[in-house]
Amino acid sequence: MYNTLILYIQGRGYFKMFTNDEVINFLESSHPECEYLDYKRKGYQKGQRGNFIKDIISMLNTYNAYDRNRFIIIGVDDSGHLFGISESEKRDDNEYQNWVDKIYPVPTINTGHVIYKNMIFVQYRIYTLGTLIFY
Repeated sequence: MYNTLILYIQGRGYFKMFTNDEVINFLESSHPECEYLDYKRKGYQKGQRGNFIKDIISMLNTYNAYDRNRFIIIGVDDSGHLFGISESEKRDDNEYQNWVDKIYPVPTINTGHVIYKNMIFVQYRIYTLGTLIFY
């Protein structure tokens, strides 16, 4: 299975977190897009904060996946072809976290880079709260 970490957020409880193994599994299996998985060929640029927030809220409001973690993976096209991103396309994770802070209630999101087959991918992991909250 996956390597599991447990995260405690004061006032919100415990959350099961996975290492990059889960994202790599999606990449290896050419998993199609679905209610809990969205691929983007290119990442979000500085002026695309609204698009980023819209995509995160869309994933948060996915009724059929409210009880599981959801993912946006950058560097993969809609048909599942792997492209990765260039080193110059990597952005500071802190910027995305600041964008997420504009959503209320603030969701629990992990951002990071995954290396697979010598390509770099960006992952946004949106953690479930185990309850249905509409944003």
